[in-house]
Amino acid sequence: MRKAVALFVTLGILSLISLMIMNSFDLMTKSFKHIENVEKLNQTKVVINDIEKVLSAITKEIKDPETLELLVGAYPPISDEDGLFSLAFELDIMSKAININLIMEDFNKTTPNRVLKVKEKYMPIFEYIFNTYRIRDGEFFLQLLLDTLDTDSIARNLDTEIVLNDINFLNGLIVNRSQFNQIISEYQAKSDDKEILQVPWEDFFYFSYNKDNTIIDCNFMSRNLAYSIGLDIYENQDSEAVELSSDSDIGEIPLSCEMLESDDNIEKMKIYNMAEFNTTKNYFLKGSVYYSTNSVSDSFKFIYNLKVKRIVDIEVQDSED
Repeated sequence: MRKAVALFVTLGILSLISLMIMNSFDLMTKSFKHIENVEKLNQTKVVINDIEKVLSAITKEIKDPETLELLVGAYPPISDEDGLFSLAFELDIMSKAININLIMEDFNKTTPNRVLKVKEKYMPIFEYIFNTYRIRDGEFFLQLLLDTLDTDSIARNLDTEIVLNDINFLNGLIVNRSQFNQIISEYQAKSDDKEILQVPWEDFFYFSYNKDNTIIDCNFMSRNLAYSIGLDIYENQDSEAVELSSDSDIGEIPLSCEMLESDDNIEKMKIYNMAEFNTTKNYFLKGSVYYSTNSVSDSFKFIYNLKVKRIVDIEVQDSED
């Protein structure tokens, strides 16, 4: 049964994308050829709509963690015989880390004594990062994060409000890795601390335009995240919980929810909303698409919510990228 589902998912993705995108490209190459930017915009809209239709059809079959695992990954590039179009497509799990837009606690927001803090439950994660990767001034880095996540332009510490020096900097959300890299660059320039570049931030956080809270899937989360909140990891159900460093051989084995099953972990997993994938909870996939026709090419990233079966966030790459 599982092999049949795997075959359906793989062939379904490839065949549906091929058919729908071929139709879209054929349609679009017959119009707007005289205006490249208009064609590119319209072509990308068509591709986005078709990707959503493909995923909506396929993900109706995704009802358990095993089948979900078959869906993610990089798919073989698709192209037509004449070389008029090609498409590359990749999916990954986003709901395996923490939405960085949720880390801030905002006290007394309507008074002059407004206080911004990292929520208490997330402080062990930052402390783990700062200690493990030897970050020189973790407090300053947190101030940069908090002054980015708030919506005003008031610096609550010296040089922590980036928007005051860069009017194009987005304030109030951290929407993608590119914006987060600006924060890292700002920290590094002012603290002269190159160690910040060694942190595998995606082990702990993801970036998005939304503030939706999703589960953290314990079948896909990183060991780093598990270490940072003090979870006991059972390498098998017959052994004792073991302490593992992130560079150990055993530490390379992917985590599973089964490896975290213990009375000691229950409360922590509730606090961080950790659970297996199921169809009743918001659950995000992140996708990357690159396509080209005989006249235009473009790439974009998107977030797809498995619960509602639709794309909820899109980031089209700048033309110069």
